[in-house]
Amino acid sequence: MSRNGIFAALAVALILSAGIAGAQEQPAAASP
Repeated sequence: MSRNGIFAALAVALILSAGIAGAQEQPAAASP
């Protein structure tokens, strides 16, 4: 895989994780 592909995959993963975290909005107190 080229560097551009790796960078794109990382960017997508970061955007997805940020979107999921923003949608859930779990409070820090909820984590064990």
